[in-house]
Order: sequence, then C-alpha cells, then structure tokens
Amino acid sequence: MKLDTAMEDRTRVLQTVVAAAAIAFALDTALAAIAGPLGAADVLGRLVGYAILVPLYLAIGWWLGTRAWPKRGAALTRRIIRRRIALKRLIFICDRPDAPRSLPRRIWEVVGFAAGLSVLGIAALMLVRETVDGLLVLLMPLAALWGAFVIIPYWMLSRLGLRTVDPVRWTIIPIGRRYAERARVSNGALVLLGAGALFNILFRAGASGTEAVAGALAVVLRTIITVLVIAAAAVAYYHRHEFALARKLEAECIEMGVRDGRGMSDGDFLPRLPPVKG
Repeated sequence: MKLDTAMEDRTRVLQTVVAAAAIAFALDTALAAIAGPLGAADVLGRLVGYAILVPLYLAIGWWLGTRAWPKRGAALTRRIIRRRIALKRLIFICDRPDAPRSLPRRIWEVVGFAAGLSVLGIAALMLVRETVDGLLVLLMPLAALWGAFVIIPYWMLSRLGLRTVDPVRWTIIPIGRRYAERARVSNGALVLLGAGALFNILFRAGASGTEAVAGALAVVLRTIITVLVIAAAAVAYYHRHEFALARKLEAECIEMGVRDGRGMSDGDFLPRLPPVKG
C-alpha cells in the first residue's frame, strides 16, 4: 500500500513538471518566433535543450521542496506562533483547514513571487550597471526561489487551521490569512511592479514607448519561463511531504501552548458575555 502511494506521488510530481516544462517550452518558442522566423532545426534544438535542462530543474526543485522550504518555512512558522503566544493571544488549533490551496494556485504564487523579485533585481542592476551579466540574471531567480520559503507559513498555518481570538472585534481570525495580509507575497503584484520599473528604465534610456513595453515584457516572460519548471517541481515535492510536516508542527503547537480545539466549534473560544442582571 505504501509502495503504491509513493509511486502515485512520484507520478504526480513528474506529471506536474512535464506540464510546466511544456508550457515553458511553448512560451519560449513563441517568444523566439516573435523575434524572428524559426525553422524545424531551431525548434528541435530547443526541444533537445529542454530535455537536458528539465532533469537539472527537477533536481533543484527536489532540493527546494524537500530540504530548503520545509526547514526554513517550518522555522519561520514556529517563530510566528511563538510571537503570537508571547503577545498573550489565545491561539487554538482546529480540524478545519482554512481555504486549502490547489497545486496550480500554489505554483502561481511561487512563480509570481520569484519572478517579481528577479525582475526587480534585474531592474536594480540596470540602474547601477550599463550591462547585466548573464550569470547574475540566472542566479537571481534561483535566489528568489530559495527565498520563496516565506510563503510556506501561509500554507502551513492555513492547513493547520490555526486561529486567534480578537477580543476587541469579538471575532475569530485565521492566522494564515492574517500573515498573508501582512506579507503580501502570494500575488502577481511584484511582477507588475518589476515590469513597470523595467519599462521606466528602458524608456529613460531612449527607447520608444513600444520598444520599452516590448523589452520589459520580454524580460518578464523569460524570467517566468526560467522559474516555472523549478517552481512546479519544488511545489510538487513540498506538497508530497506536507502532510508529515503538518503533523509534526501540530504536535509542536500543542507543546508550545496552543489550545487544542479539534472537534470543537470556533464559538467555544469566544469570550463569554456576562450574565444579565435583573
């Protein structure tokens, strides 16, 4: 039974990576076709290149999803919970996860975060340097993908169903949603901001409006193509091991002083109204 489950998990990871690689290949080929006509040999060469790169991307995604993200993300999640407890807030864990995120949605969140940070980094380099080294352009997406562990607490807190009581508003607040509102990392705003910064730099450098838009979009698309396959592999591997990580953090939460609200309703933790006199 465990062997069958492990095989299904590996198959799901490979399917996710192959689908992401197909999308990246289509975007890359379309972008190259816009720049100039492509022959059959060019398309075949790109296909061979992707066949070589995808195993490398898969290895990087495996390291991120099974090593870097769980370790760093779990540590950050523990810090958030300890800080809440230090603030004397009532925190309880329930058996009802908050708005579970699908695999494609998680991949998009990571791609938006990593691509946005990378584009912003490229724009910052263009401000201080006349030419941007290709190695730096390659290292930026990798660094941003590593830094995407800051999204893990949002997924983990939502999965655990950790919630806190706001005695002023008399409401129950999911901690995962509160973290997302403050971090603002799981959307495409960074991509738009980076594209706008690139457009401004290119336009000030003397390019026309159309050329500046085309240049900014080309950099954004190429960055998305670079991070898409790695992000898909990393999210798929993380998703595969998330259940075990959640069970471990669940036990640690109870040890840290989080109230066990499994099997109870949220209303059981709201402050009680004083009895009416008279």
